[in-house]
Amino acid sequence: MGKLQERAKPHIIKLLQNDWSISSPESRNSIAAWATMFVMNVEFKDRKTVCISTADRAYLMKNGAAPRNWGVAIGIYNGSTNVGFSHVPLKIIEHEKEGSLECWDKSATDVSFQAQYTVFIVGSLIFLTFSARHNHYQLFNLFHDICHQYDLYICTESSNVPSGIPLTIHNDDGANEISKSFLPPGQRKLLRNLV
Repeated sequence: MGKLQERAKPHIIKLLQNDWSISSPESRNSIAAWATMFVMNVEFKDRKTVCISTADRAYLMKNGAAPRNWGVAIGIYNGSTNVGFSHVPLKIIEHEKEGSLECWDKSATDVSFQAQYTVFIVGSLIFLTFSARHNHYQLFNLFHDICHQYDLYICTESSNVPSGIPLTIHNDDGANEISKSFLPPGQRKLLRNLV
Protein backbone atom coordinates (compact mmCIF):
# COMPACT_ATOMS: atom_id res chain seq x y z
CA MET A 1 0.00 0.00 0.00
CA GLY A 2 2.93 2.32 0.66
CA LYS A 3 3.95 1.96 -2.99
CA LEU A 4 0.50 3.16 -4.09
CA GLN A 5 0.87 6.25 -1.93
CA GLU A 6 4.36 7.01 -3.20
CA ARG A 7 3.24 6.54 -6.82
CA ALA A 8 0.24 8.87 -6.40
CA LYS A 9 1.90 11.50 -4.19
CA PRO A 10 3.53 13.66 -6.91
CA HIS A 11 0.31 13.71 -8.95
CA ILE A 12 -1.86 14.61 -5.95
CA ILE A 13 0.60 17.35 -4.96
CA LYS A 14 0.28 18.77 -8.49
CA LEU A 15 -3.50 18.79 -8.15
CA LEU A 16 -3.32 20.46 -4.74
CA GLN A 17 -1.20 23.16 -6.41
CA ASN A 18 -3.94 23.52 -9.07
CA ASP A 19 -1.78 21.90 -11.76
CA TRP A 20 -4.17 19.62 -13.68
CA SER A 21 -1.59 18.17 -16.08
CA ILE A 22 -2.60 14.62 -15.12
CA SER A 23 -3.82 13.44 -18.50
CA SER A 24 -1.35 10.55 -18.82
CA PRO A 25 -2.78 7.11 -18.05
CA GLU A 26 -0.02 6.60 -15.45
CA SER A 27 -0.98 9.68 -13.45
CA ARG A 28 -4.74 9.02 -13.69
CA ASN A 29 -4.30 5.35 -12.72
CA SER A 30 -2.02 6.24 -9.80
CA ILE A 31 -4.57 8.69 -8.42
CA ALA A 32 -7.44 6.23 -8.96
CA ALA A 33 -5.53 3.44 -7.18
CA TRP A 34 -4.72 5.73 -4.24
CA ALA A 35 -8.34 6.90 -3.92
CA THR A 36 -9.53 3.27 -4.09
CA MET A 37 -7.07 2.30 -1.35
CA PHE A 38 -8.24 5.22 0.78
CA VAL A 39 -11.88 4.15 0.46
CA MET A 40 -11.08 0.51 1.19
CA ASN A 41 -9.47 1.62 4.45
CA VAL A 42 -11.84 4.38 5.54
CA GLU A 43 -14.93 2.19 5.29
CA PHE A 44 -13.72 0.39 8.44
CA LYS A 45 -14.41 3.53 10.48
CA ASP A 46 -17.91 2.08 10.91
CA ARG A 47 -17.89 -1.70 10.59
CA LYS A 48 -21.62 -1.67 9.74
CA THR A 49 -20.80 0.03 6.45
CA VAL A 50 -18.10 -2.37 5.26
CA CYS A 51 -19.23 -3.47 1.81
CA ILE A 52 -16.25 -3.62 -0.55
CA SER A 53 -15.64 -7.15 -1.77
CA THR A 54 -12.61 -9.26 -0.98
CA ALA A 55 -12.12 -9.67 -4.74
CA ASP A 56 -11.81 -5.89 -5.18
CA ARG A 57 -9.29 -5.69 -2.34
CA ALA A 58 -7.27 -8.56 -3.82
CA TYR A 59 -7.30 -6.92 -7.27
CA LEU A 60 -5.94 -3.65 -5.85
CA MET A 61 -3.21 -5.47 -3.90
CA LYS A 62 -2.17 -7.67 -6.84
CA ASN A 63 -2.36 -5.10 -9.65
CA GLY A 64 -1.78 -1.80 -7.87
CA ALA A 65 -4.75 -0.40 -9.78
CA ALA A 66 -8.41 0.33 -9.18
CA PRO A 67 -10.57 -2.67 -10.12
CA ARG A 68 -12.46 -2.37 -13.41
CA ASN A 69 -15.79 -2.08 -11.60
CA TRP A 70 -14.68 1.18 -9.91
CA GLY A 71 -15.10 4.77 -10.97
CA VAL A 72 -12.94 7.55 -9.48
CA ALA A 73 -13.35 11.26 -10.16
CA ILE A 74 -11.88 14.48 -8.75
CA GLY A 75 -13.10 18.05 -8.50
CA ILE A 76 -11.98 21.36 -7.05
CA TYR A 77 -13.14 22.22 -3.54
CA ASN A 78 -12.93 25.51 -1.69
CA GLY A 79 -14.92 25.25 1.50
CA SER A 80 -14.70 25.34 5.25
CA THR A 81 -12.75 22.12 5.85
CA ASN A 82 -9.62 20.36 4.64
CA VAL A 83 -10.79 16.84 5.43
CA GLY A 84 -14.14 15.05 5.28
CA PHE A 85 -15.70 11.85 4.00
CA SER A 86 -19.02 10.15 3.47
CA HIS A 87 -19.10 6.40 2.74
CA VAL A 88 -22.46 4.97 1.67
CA PRO A 89 -23.10 1.28 1.04
CA LEU A 90 -25.91 0.69 -1.44
CA LYS A 91 -28.41 -2.01 -2.21
CA ILE A 92 -29.34 -2.29 -5.88
CA ILE A 93 -33.00 -2.91 -6.57
CA GLU A 94 -33.97 -4.03 -10.03
CA HIS A 95 -37.07 -2.37 -11.47
CA GLU A 96 -38.12 -3.48 -14.95
CA LYS A 97 -34.54 -4.18 -16.05
CA GLU A 98 -33.29 -0.79 -14.81
CA GLY A 99 -30.99 -0.62 -11.80
CA SER A 100 -31.92 1.81 -9.11
CA LEU A 101 -30.30 2.47 -5.79
CA GLU A 102 -31.56 2.25 -2.28
CA CYS A 103 -29.66 3.76 0.60
CA TRP A 104 -28.44 1.57 3.41
CA ASP A 105 -30.82 1.58 6.36
CA LYS A 106 -28.95 1.51 9.70
CA SER A 107 -31.85 -0.38 11.30
CA ALA A 108 -31.68 -3.19 8.72
CA THR A 109 -30.02 -6.38 9.90
CA ASP A 110 -29.60 -8.80 7.00
CA VAL A 111 -28.53 -6.52 4.17
CA SER A 112 -26.23 -7.55 1.37
CA PHE A 113 -24.68 -4.53 -0.30
CA GLN A 114 -23.92 -4.62 -3.99
CA ALA A 115 -22.47 -1.13 -4.44
CA GLN A 116 -20.92 1.79 -2.62
CA TYR A 117 -19.98 5.35 -3.21
CA THR A 118 -17.68 7.51 -1.19
CA VAL A 119 -17.03 11.23 -1.33
CA PHE A 120 -14.01 12.64 0.47
CA ILE A 121 -12.12 15.90 0.71
CA VAL A 122 -8.35 16.29 0.81
CA GLY A 123 -7.30 19.93 0.98
CA SER A 124 -8.63 21.66 -2.13
CA LEU A 125 -9.78 18.43 -3.81
CA ILE A 126 -13.03 16.53 -3.64
CA PHE A 127 -13.02 12.86 -4.69
CA LEU A 128 -15.98 10.73 -5.76
CA THR A 129 -15.58 6.96 -5.94
CA PHE A 130 -18.17 4.39 -6.97
CA SER A 131 -18.09 0.63 -7.25
CA ALA A 132 -20.65 -2.08 -7.92
CA ARG A 133 -20.17 -5.81 -7.47
CA HIS A 134 -21.67 -6.53 -10.86
CA ASN A 135 -21.39 -4.54 -14.04
CA HIS A 136 -24.51 -2.38 -13.80
CA TYR A 137 -24.19 -0.23 -16.90
CA GLN A 138 -27.04 2.04 -15.81
CA LEU A 139 -25.24 2.77 -12.54
CA PHE A 140 -21.94 3.49 -14.26
CA ASN A 141 -23.89 5.77 -16.60
CA LEU A 142 -25.22 7.49 -13.48
CA PHE A 143 -21.62 7.88 -12.22
CA HIS A 144 -20.67 9.53 -15.53
CA ASP A 145 -23.77 11.75 -15.45
CA ILE A 146 -22.94 12.89 -11.90
CA CYS A 147 -19.35 13.63 -12.91
CA HIS A 148 -20.58 15.66 -15.87
CA GLN A 149 -23.22 17.47 -13.81
CA TYR A 150 -20.74 18.46 -11.09
CA ASP A 151 -17.77 19.02 -13.42
CA LEU A 152 -15.58 16.23 -11.99
CA TYR A 153 -12.50 14.85 -13.73
CA ILE A 154 -12.78 11.07 -14.26
CA CYS A 155 -9.54 9.19 -13.55
CA THR A 156 -10.48 5.55 -14.05
CA GLU A 157 -10.10 3.48 -17.18
CA SER A 158 -13.84 2.85 -17.27
CA SER A 159 -14.25 6.37 -18.65
CA ASN A 160 -12.37 5.44 -21.88
CA VAL A 161 -11.51 9.09 -22.49
CA PRO A 162 -10.50 11.43 -19.66
CA SER A 163 -12.88 14.26 -19.01
CA GLY A 164 -11.83 17.89 -19.18
CA ILE A 165 -10.13 19.84 -16.44
CA PRO A 166 -12.75 20.89 -13.86
CA LEU A 167 -13.64 24.56 -13.91
CA THR A 168 -16.27 24.52 -11.19
CA ILE A 169 -15.09 25.25 -7.67
CA HIS A 170 -17.33 23.48 -5.17
CA ASN A 171 -18.15 25.13 -1.87
CA ASP A 172 -19.62 23.30 1.14
CA ASP A 173 -23.11 23.19 -0.42
CA GLY A 174 -21.72 21.71 -3.63
CA ALA A 175 -19.73 19.12 -1.67
CA ASN A 176 -22.88 18.15 0.23
CA GLU A 177 -24.84 17.81 -3.02
CA ILE A 178 -22.15 15.55 -4.51
CA SER A 179 -22.13 13.43 -1.35
CA LYS A 180 -25.84 12.67 -1.82
CA SER A 181 -25.95 12.59 -5.62
CA PHE A 182 -26.32 8.83 -6.07
CA LEU A 183 -29.47 8.62 -3.99
CA PRO A 184 -33.05 9.21 -5.07
CA PRO A 185 -34.22 12.66 -3.87
CA GLY A 186 -36.46 11.17 -1.16
CA GLN A 187 -33.52 9.37 0.46
CA ARG A 188 -31.03 12.24 0.40
CA LYS A 189 -32.36 13.65 3.65
CA LEU A 190 -31.40 10.38 5.40
CA LEU A 191 -27.68 11.14 5.02
CA ARG A 192 -25.74 13.63 7.09
CA ASN A 193 -23.98 16.40 5.22
CA LEU A 194 -20.38 15.84 4.19
CA VAL A 195 -19.34 19.22 5.64
